Amino acid sequence: MKLRIPSLALAVVGLLALTSGNALATGTLDQQQTITTDYAIHWNETGMAFMQGFKAGLAGNLDTIEVNANGFGHPVDFMVQGATILDEQTVTLNDGGWTTIHLNTPGAVLATATYYLVLTPSTGEMQWNGACSAAYSGGISSIYIPAYKNQYVTIPTYGATHGGVGYCEQAFAFKTYVTTASVPTATPVTAPTKAPTKAPAAAASAPSAGSSPSASAATTDTAADTASIDPSPASSDIAAIAPAPSTAAATPAPAASSGGSSGSGSMLPILLLAVVVVVGLAGGGAWFATKRRQQG
Repeated sequence: MKLRIPSLALAVVGLLALTSGNALATGTLDQQQTITTDYAIHWNETGMAFMQGFKAGLAGNLDTIEVNANGFGHPVDFMVQGATILDEQTVTLNDGGWTTIHLNTPGAVLATATYYLVLTPSTGEMQWNGACSAAYSGGISSIYIPAYKNQYVTIPTYGATHGGVGYCEQAFAFKTYVTTASVPTATPVTAPTKAPTKAPAAAASAPSAGSSPSASAATTDTAADTASIDPSPASSDIAAIAPAPSTAAATPAPAASSGGSSGSGSMLPILLLAVVVVVGLAGGGAWFATKRRQQG
């Protein structure tokens, strides 16, 4: 029994790790600004909020954020926002150093798209460490104070009207993690660039009397589909495209000669006609000569 209890405990721990693995999964480190040594202000303003913009470098699911901030023991509202809110939850920041925040539901992000991390302390008291230079090119830090312009402004902008001393931060310290596996790839939908080159089979003739309109429509649709998929025409398509035979000539044309005895038979009337013409010409010539002598 002494050996079975530790084994059972290990099994339970392993099962818990498997069931909670997805919720606590950390993807690949994507964006970061890790300078924390520059001057950071201990803010204490009612209704204040802090925001850091970042431009995603990976397409996938944003699942984890790290921030180097201090909420001084008070709850802080955490939010990730793009075109919509990707995640929002209440967190408690560490007294110093980095705090890891796992998103409740990993949010889909697109490479080169801009997103925002927002921290709103419940009492207005917070400090978010960072850099006094533009240490991160993908976005800047800004603050929201209702009593000052009622909009987000950069910290140096705020400091310009409040003495300027210590109001220098331009990039808060943060890290983002993105899981790139199992992300569906969207297939773009484009309009056709040209119409099918073949006419529908039903366009050759009108439906016969008593035929079903639905059957004719089905034939037309099938022919159109065939024309757009199969480049070789079907027999029905050929019949539809080729001109109809003319019915003006009712008498069939004579069969072509193939030589032999049938060829000789067809030449005999011509020869007899030639003989008659020659004899006639000869007789006429003799009669004309006799008349000339009589007159002379």
